Amino acid sequence: MTDEAPWLRRWEEVSGLRRPGPPSAVASAAAATGPTAPTGSMAGRLPAETTSFVGRENELKEIEQLLVTARLVNLTGPGGVGKTRLAQRAARSGQLGYRDGIRWVELADVTDADILPHKILTALDAAARDQARPPVDRVLGALTEREMLLVLDNCEHLSDACARLIRQILSGATRVTVLATSRRALGLPEEHLLTVGPLPVGSPDGAVPLGSSADGSVSEAVRLLVDRTRAVCPDFAPVGRDAALAFRACERMDGLPLAIEFAARRLRTLSLEQLVQRLDERLALLSNGDPSAHPRHGSLRAVLDWTFRLCSAAEQRVWRRLSVFVGRIPLEAAEAVCADEAVCADEAFEPGDVLNAVAGLVDHSVPRCSTPQASRSTPTPGRSPRRGGDPEAMWEPIEQVAPGTNWPPRWPRCSSRRRRSTRTRTRHGGPTR
Repeated sequence: MTDEAPWLRRWEEVSGLRRPGPPSAVASAAAATGPTAPTGSMAGRLPAETTSFVGRENELKEIEQLLVTARLVNLTGPGGVGKTRLAQRAARSGQLGYRDGIRWVELADVTDADILPHKILTALDAAARDQARPPVDRVLGALTEREMLLVLDNCEHLSDACARLIRQILSGATRVTVLATSRRALGLPEEHLLTVGPLPVGSPDGAVPLGSSADGSVSEAVRLLVDRTRAVCPDFAPVGRDAALAFRACERMDGLPLAIEFAARRLRTLSLEQLVQRLDERLALLSNGDPSAHPRHGSLRAVLDWTFRLCSAAEQRVWRRLSVFVGRIPLEAAEAVCADEAVCADEAFEPGDVLNAVAGLVDHSVPRCSTPQASRSTPTPGRSPRRGGDPEAMWEPIEQVAPGTNWPPRWPRCSSRRRRSTRTRTRHGGPTR
């Protein structure tokens, strides 16, 4: 028995059924991934919700519809956008539709792809069965007769291994449906992607006294900020100018739920006005994460760092260069900035290489693709359009450095001090202003 679950060996040692001894190679690898798995009474159970769930009604309906017709649904999106919470709520809402219920497999702590089938076996209460067989065969054997929803959370760092195992599950266990969450697509033909975006921010014109009966008209992002802030400041009820500042804060954070939750904790110390003023340095400001959360969600910078490390070297270089833009980026603009020797003589790309790298970044949920129709925004009456609402706005950051920059773009002729500063911020993925 060389591939048994480490928790089983430990339980037998503690209960006196086995003498302590050196763990197997697989058990040693499993131990390196974090705390040992819980017993079958808890492993694989859907995590309980410990905070309120805000918004996402449209996404929940779409997931429900997809799970009726598709056997593999992947919730993709950037880190901190709320994929895990959305998957938990969707699974909880649909669990009655599966004879054998739902099993939840958390992969955030798994660093070795060989451990993946063992995590699933533990979630299925099957870690101690047929230990002489290969782990993947045991997974398929445990699932063959089941009709259930299998949720794999945080697949991005094991995407290739997850894709291979999911393909075998879909082929060998025909009544199992898989719901995955990942910052990147798995690339399987059976995969149905649902991109999870930030929470809608709304408009300040719709701001109402928060806490009144009109709360339903407040945007989901502002509702989340108010809900999380009231957990630490029970009297928090922004009205009037403060309601507009709450909108502005959510807008500056792009409606990202994780950033909004970090900001809510800061409101124990800062006023809304101070928070908005300090969001220019959001990576330093939004660094007070949940101490019980995975380190990758401990700060906004950690979220970005993890995604950056998952990208290839070419994708990382393109990401750095595209950070000079604000708003939407036409593909032609990306190719011009990344492939033009006058812009990046040290690391020039061919246009085809840029396309491949941009596609990879889209798969990692770094930029989001939009159709030509969706790329044009209609400004709110009485307000100036946001940057990036039309193709001409893509050049605003460059225009700020060198007015009159023409197409195709060239690195602005500016002072060496300004150029070094701009390149430094671009290299670290920060804004150029």
